[in-house]
Amino acid sequence: MKLPLRLAWKHHPWLSLAFVGALLLSVGFVIKTVGVAIYWSQPEHQKQDLQAWMTPRYVLHSWDLEREDVINLLGENEKYKGMTLGQIADDMELPFAEFAVQMQTELEVIEKAVHE
Repeated sequence: MKLPLRLAWKHHPWLSLAFVGALLLSVGFVIKTVGVAIYWSQPEHQKQDLQAWMTPRYVLHSWDLEREDVINLLGENEKYKGMTLGQIADDMELPFAEFAVQMQTELEVIEKAVHE
């Protein structure tokens, strides 16, 4: 008696390859999901002080906020998408230290209101 996998490979090689590919893709997504969950659960990645290299998306993950909260904080400006906080401060013609203090103060207010 032939093994079912050999039989499947012999009669349906493309379907077998598609199955193996889907299986590998699923395993990859599981590994990435676990890695992201471990990364953001670490205390050193939560509520980090703002730095110029951070993006608004990184900040919303670090501070556990909704996307809309951070968008409203930046003035709903689509041109800031993908920019770092340092680039946004430059665009607003503010020194980064001043920008970071203002933003962090506002983030603390939003975070307090959201998590109460």
